[in-house]
Amino acid sequence: MERTKRPLLLLFCFLAALSASVQPVEAMRSTATQMKRRVFCPTPTSIMLHSADAVYGMKWLVRTIEKNGLQTLTYRQVSSLWKQGLCPPANTILVSLDDLGTGWLRKEFRDMIRVFTDKGFVLTLGVVTGTEESPQSETIWDYLKDLDAQGVEIASHSARHSLLEKLNEEDLRFESEESYRMLCQRLGRCPVTFILPFGRGSESKQVMSVLKEEYTNIVSIQAPKVFGTQPLLFKRIPLVKQENNPLEPKLGTPYFMQTQTYNPSIKPPKQPYRTEPQ
Repeated sequence: MERTKRPLLLLFCFLAALSASVQPVEAMRSTATQMKRRVFCPTPTSIMLHSADAVYGMKWLVRTIEKNGLQTLTYRQVSSLWKQGLCPPANTILVSLDDLGTGWLRKEFRDMIRVFTDKGFVLTLGVVTGTEESPQSETIWDYLKDLDAQGVEIASHSARHSLLEKLNEEDLRFESEESYRMLCQRLGRCPVTFILPFGRGSESKQVMSVLKEEYTNIVSIQAPKVFGTQPLLFKRIPLVKQENNPLEPKLGTPYFMQTQTYNPSIKPPKQPYRTEPQ
């Protein structure tokens, strides 16, 4: 009886050991498969706006989008597609508006956003949240929450709009985590996109290391023309190019003319324009 049990016991131990050794191999195969499936996409047409672009610039952009059959998406939507192994459509345009505050908000920002939302378009808003100690407007937070419900992406633009690459790690984490926490708490949904203040910081290992702990997408002026590694790094440029006379901004060559999504049918307006009076 004992002689019969011993071979069975040895066989059981062998099979258990074999099973344990196979599991890491399967995990490695799974990881290798995921790496093979990693998707690299050309960065869509990506434009950043500020209050200086005014309603005139926003209306021109809307006409351009409609004329050329472009589709507005947010960075959140693009990264969601990427996670599914998909690139955004070739006619995608990403539009972002920076420097919205939570204690005070320029009228120009509301007017510019309305130009887009009235057409059913979406865009990404870079919000400088301030801190719990700084003045906060419940009216503005309600406004941002309503925009979020309409499909407008509310992104972090840091807590105090600091130049991140010049900060020590403690202050850098505060800029990232305080803004993230406030947006999560006030909106009921956490941000996935961080728009770098001044468009700088993507070349700093410390900045990118800290930001990727909270955010999926990083938006910068300095970035490749493709995205596909985490955190996803998106390149964008201004709609307006300042000429020699800073008081008379001109619409510069749009991003359409400078990326892989080049569309020769899209031309900037010829005449210069001034920022509309407040």
